[in-house]
Amino acid sequence: MSPRIDVLCFSHLRWRAQQLRAHQLLRRCAAEHRVFFVEEPIYDDGTVRMELGDGGGNVVVVTPYLPVGLSDKKELASLKRLIDVLVVDHDIREHVLWLTTPNAAPHTRHLRPLVTVYDVMDDLHGPRGAPEVLREREQELLQRATFVLADGEQLAEPRRRHHARVVVLPSGVDVAAYQRGGSEPEELKDIPRPRLGVLCPLDERLDTELLCAMADARPQWHWVLVGPSTWQSRGRIPRRDNVHHVGLRPLEETPGLLAALDVVTMPLLPQLPARPLSAARVLECLAADRPVVATVVAPEVQSVVGAELVQVAGEGSGFLAHVEAALAGQVPRNAERRAEHLAHTSWDDTWARARTLLQDAITASLRVTLPPLMPSLSPPTPLPVQQPVAPASHDAQLTAGAGSG
Repeated sequence: MSPRIDVLCFSHLRWRAQQLRAHQLLRRCAAEHRVFFVEEPIYDDGTVRMELGDGGGNVVVVTPYLPVGLSDKKELASLKRLIDVLVVDHDIREHVLWLTTPNAAPHTRHLRPLVTVYDVMDDLHGPRGAPEVLREREQELLQRATFVLADGEQLAEPRRRHHARVVVLPSGVDVAAYQRGGSEPEELKDIPRPRLGVLCPLDERLDTELLCAMADARPQWHWVLVGPSTWQSRGRIPRRDNVHHVGLRPLEETPGLLAALDVVTMPLLPQLPARPLSAARVLECLAADRPVVATVVAPEVQSVVGAELVQVAGEGSGFLAHVEAALAGQVPRNAERRAEHLAHTSWDDTWARARTLLQDAITASLRVTLPPLMPSLSPPTPLPVQQPVAPASHDAQLTAGAGSG
């Protein structure tokens, strides 16, 4: 048996707002280890502090709070101090450092983990380039990381130039949950059919000209935009009577949401390539038996393009024609091929691969072997939990429209 090994994750994501790959993997990791999920700080008029929340199971959500107006130097010192308090208060000794954002590089340098995982779920640099400071911080993480996880070949390839061990670990899907479907979300009940879902990033990658043209050409169709409204999407969402923005939907609504849509569309600008989050959306649609029409898809799902529900269309009338065909049921449907494509995409399979990588890395560091997968746990150290939330389902899936990728 190994000594107790905790996991410290520093993420750009909020634990409760989205459930992306890191959440799915770490929730499963929490069956064996204490997981501390440290969010990016919230800035307010209060004091330097942190709040702890129950993330479900053995996950502790840590939210730092910093006063508005701190200098960069004081902000860094405050974050390091909060981390030190967390480590001492909860007796965190041997640990894995799991990072999903380069912005965590400065305030985690002083930690001494057994293993450092840099988990690249999306290109945080953005489609039009990265701020120089973000590039520098990522280079630091690539130097510090034991190994790098990339959610797709597009994310892996550029990082292989700087790290010898970059592993492609695509996102998964809970096929059974999407096949079961669910209740129609309240926000959709007053929207007439046909309903065309827009499940792609609502940022500069969204082809708003194409979306407006289609909404104007088919006023009887209703377009349902799913995803958070961010600084990138403000002013980009078309204002039309037949365009509806329902925001980021809760996890439990995602299967019901897809079941309530007639066709899913991804009108992305072709010159800005689709990235792994689009691949995850396509997997969900395949599991839910929803047809997809997109201008571009990620390489991970190219094998089902044209032959199984997924159609890649051009702009303008070409896109409209593909949507009309999908509404009329005139798209290929090959249940056997779909099942084959989805056979090895479960989150449990994805976690099993990630756990093997962790086990090998920890073994190399400690010369010990981790206990068998999913052992019984002794009670974790009691935690002063504030703002408790109901534990998330172990099989909860990617929130539709979540994230920026």
